[in-house]
Amino acid sequence: MNTKIKIKGVRLIKSECFREIARGDLYVCEAPKNLPFKAERLFWITNVPNKKVIRAGHAHRKVKEVMFAMKGSFRLNLDDGSNKQKILLNNPEMGIYLSPQVWRRLNNFSKDCTVLVIAEKRYDKNDYIDDYEEFKKIK
Repeated sequence: MNTKIKIKGVRLIKSECFREIARGDLYVCEAPKNLPFKAERLFWITNVPNKKVIRAGHAHRKVKEVMFAMKGSFRLNLDDGSNKQKILLNNPEMGIYLSPQVWRRLNNFSKDCTVLVIAEKRYDKNDYIDDYEEFKKIK
C-alpha cells in the first residue's frame, strides 16, 4: 500500500508476515511492537451482501482501533474534521490505525472480504459519535 495518509491521527500499521510455502502465511501484530495499544476487543465483518452496503458511519470519543482487510478488499472513508481521504485496504499485512475522533465509513466490499478490527477497549455505546453533525461540532 503506497498511500500517503493525510488524516490527523491515522497511520499505516504493518504486521509481520511469516511465509511458508508448505504451511501458509502467518500474520502477527503485537503490542507495543506494531500495535500501538493493548487490545480488549476483536471483531470482524464478513459476508457483506454487496458493494453498496455502508458499515460504521461513526467516530469514537476515546477508543483507538486498527483495521485490516484479512481477505478481499474494502474502502475506508476517513474524516478528521479538516481533511477527508479514501483508502483501499486489500492487503492483510497492512492495517490502518485510527485514533479517537476520526470519522470512518466502510464500503465497496469485495464479495470475499473479511475485515478485522482490533479495539483498545470493550464496546461502550457512550463512546460512539453516531451523528455526523455532532462530530463536526466536536471537531
